[in-house]
Amino acid sequence: MKLEIKYSFQSYDQFSDPEIRRAIDICEENRGNSYSPYSGVEVVSAVLLENGELVTATNQENLAFPSGICAEVNVLSYCGSNKKGVRIKTIVVRAFRKGKEEIEFISPCGNCRQFMVESEGRQETSIQVVFGSKSKGFYVFDSAAHLLPLLFSSDTFELLQV
Repeated sequence: MKLEIKYSFQSYDQFSDPEIRRAIDICEENRGNSYSPYSGVEVVSAVLLENGELVTATNQENLAFPSGICAEVNVLSYCGSNKKGVRIKTIVVRAFRKGKEEIEFISPCGNCRQFMVESEGRQETSIQVVFGSKSKGFYVFDSAAHLLPLLFSSDTFELLQV
């Protein structure tokens, strides 16, 4: 048996859609909104909505670990609460060392991946996921489900109900 994960890898300049480049850039502009005194890692996520609007959020740490909020969950929660009925086209994730350079590789955690998959389910269409860095390139997934093989879904949950 073989498990395959479908993705592409591209540089910043290879994105033909200027809106995705704008989402990548806005992450850097918003990095100062991160509250990350414990890890020193500023994570920013930008969501590009089908109406062209960009929504951003950052990680918000808490001394009572693990009760902080990842940037991805933060922005998806905001969209779920305030942009209901507007589909998410793309979510971009970037990370920076506090006051320093961009981190070359960042990947959403399992909780964030699950949140992305459920957001896809609610809107009944895929969400493109982009993460990485301008210096090393970006991983591009056509669907959040590609990030979470053997995902926990409502179908799985129904199987657990005995």
